[in-house]
Amino acid sequence: MSASNNTAPRFEKFKVSSWSAWETNMSALLRSKGLMGRATGLRPAPLVPKSTDTKKTLYIVQSNKEHCAGEIILWLKPKEQAHVRDAVSSPQTMWELLKKCHVQERAISRFNVYDNIFSICLKERESLTDLAVHVKEACPLCRSTVPSRSAD
Repeated sequence: MSASNNTAPRFEKFKVSSWSAWETNMSALLRSKGLMGRATGLRPAPLVPKSTDTKKTLYIVQSNKEHCAGEIILWLKPKEQAHVRDAVSSPQTMWELLKKCHVQERAISRFNVYDNIFSICLKERESLTDLAVHVKEACPLCRSTVPSRSAD
């Protein structure tokens, strides 16, 4: 894995008003390249490996963990990143938090989705196009709550 990957980051450069989002994205980028441990000082430069495989294995495990955590954050919208911001060092915890937030009992989930879709209305300074976008975004959620018919 090369630390000098030439792919451009998928987020804006830091602005004073966007510290939280930038910090999350930047740490995600570093984690996706396996560099966050170095940036925070949690993982010092690798020692000259002795004849044991233990250090290599632990290093690979930690590196894979960081790559996974970074990728998860990079593929989340900012609203979703808020759910996992406190668990960025553990991809397993991040996954569980996201699942806990978005996988609910069907009846409760269905009620919330229908409540959301029925409360969509045209707000001040919004165009009809914006309203249509809100409805279009809500429709797949509404469809996802319909119980599937299994062929018994």
